[in-house]
Amino acid sequence: MIFCRNCGKQLDDGEKFCGQCGTATSEIPTTQTQSTHTVMANMSLWQAYGAFWKNYTNFNGRARRTEYWGYFLFNLIFVIGISAIDYTVFATELENWGPLYWLYFLATFIPGLSIIWRRLHDTGKSGANFLWCFTIIGLIPVLIWLCMDSTPGENRFGENPKGIQY
Repeated sequence: MIFCRNCGKQLDDGEKFCGQCGTATSEIPTTQTQSTHTVMANMSLWQAYGAFWKNYTNFNGRARRTEYWGYFLFNLIFVIGISAIDYTVFATELENWGPLYWLYFLATFIPGLSIIWRRLHDTGKSGANFLWCFTIIGLIPVLIWLCMDSTPGENRFGENPKGIQY
């Protein structure tokens, strides 16, 4: 099974060209010949969360939507769970953050920035555009960019990560 390098579409063995963008399959690496990555058609959210931790300090390259939203989902679940433990064990108020939350926050702050940075790279934007989140109006375009599909093919930040497991 192979995937188009330009658009990420899954192709059947024996196809000569990608039906979506027209790229010749001779230019598309297969699972066995691809250098450092293994092709993965559908990444589950849990696998995406694992890929997030494998790239926790990597601010270069690109991150798929699945990787970002897998991180977002599991991070939200863990924060709710940790807050519940803080509330019951340390008797913190619901509007205050307890010690377990702050430990989790410190452990995930840099990795969280790196996934947002790489996700913006995947849409063709500089990771520095994340700083727009600190303005009320800037939050809207950043959220839209995080929801956008990958830029097809290679962009200035690297190859399209669709179908690649780290």
